[in-house]
Amino acid sequence: MMARDWPGMGADAGPSDAGRAHVSEIHARIVDAVAAGGGVERVAELAAAALGGTVAIVSPAHAVAVAAPRGPDADLGELERYVDQRISRLPVPVPREVADERLVFAAGGAVGAVLHLGERAAAAAPVLEAAALATTVALALGPGSARERPLAEVLLRDLAQGRPAGGLVAERAHRAGIDLAGGAIALALRCDPQRPAPPARVRAAVGEQLAAAPVAALTPTEVVSLLPSADLPTARSVAGRLSHLGAVAIAPREEDPAQLGRALREARIAAILVARGVRPIADAPVGGHRLLVRIGADSAAAVSAVADETVRPLTDPAATRGVDLMGTLRTYLESGGRINATAAQMPSHRHTVVHRIARIRDLTGLDATDTIGRERLVLGLQALAVEAAIAELPPPGLYQI
Repeated sequence: MMARDWPGMGADAGPSDAGRAHVSEIHARIVDAVAAGGGVERVAELAAAALGGTVAIVSPAHAVAVAAPRGPDADLGELERYVDQRISRLPVPVPREVADERLVFAAGGAVGAVLHLGERAAAAAPVLEAAALATTVALALGPGSARERPLAEVLLRDLAQGRPAGGLVAERAHRAGIDLAGGAIALALRCDPQRPAPPARVRAAVGEQLAAAPVAALTPTEVVSLLPSADLPTARSVAGRLSHLGAVAIAPREEDPAQLGRALREARIAAILVARGVRPIADAPVGGHRLLVRIGADSAAAVSAVADETVRPLTDPAATRGVDLMGTLRTYLESGGRINATAAQMPSHRHTVVHRIARIRDLTGLDATDTIGRERLVLGLQALAVEAAIAELPPPGLYQI
């Protein structure tokens, strides 16, 4: 990207007389297309055909980001970030590929932009003006895929709250233009509260590889998606593209549409753990967190039971007499069960560590110096982390934004 003057905003931005005649023709064709239900995608196609180049239409407020024809110039994620800051009146450099633009207005002010990408064209101004006006109408009417998108978003929110059951999931997905009959991989993104990611930005990144994947915001800081046609490597690639926006997690592929709500919950719990920086303890059983997240997606009580039977007593100040036995246990486990290494890390005297390990055994019934006891204590610490992540999920009724 490079900084330069706003495209299309100079003294010569107004259309010429010849341009006015041309814009009338283009405007009529675009308006006819919108009236026929073509939506913003069709507006972009007609504008691109008139200019012989690429036209992108972006409206963060309406979760819209499309380009026609789709080519290397159309980095929708970058364009959405640009438009989002542009309409927010924030200083932002113009992307190199943007040759000209026109803002899209609604009653509340600017809500998006029509962007001409590539080489500057003399006839761009009237075409973009017609496209911007038609986009305002298209966004208000919500035709074409803009009508289907809310259906998909409502379905995802309902799945997150566990409302659809059985064959209703695949049936509702079909009405929204999505094929979930063969299941999907659930993905969750957890954003920093100070830097929430607009759903359209996530949709653009997901759409680079999976155009049919639905995306929905459950809260201003949590976005979810279902990846129907993705295998695990593709899902990981999509997650990688989103990692700069926040903590991302995916759940194993779920083949049964009726269980996709549970899969979304699993991905959301895992994303919270990623956001908290939870990492495996040294020498921990492989997949311990993953197993507990999967169990917790079905039953939070089952995860709490694991914590109750292992390390819960170490969280009771009365039982521990104010001593940080939990911290000692974590350091001991991360030090590979070595007393001297634990004492050096705390720091403390080795006799203090020995005494605290004995106290942990008295309270939990598990010996941290024994292999089986140590594994159960590790599992208990993982259960506490998963339990806290589950508790952070908003209760039903608080998902709408």
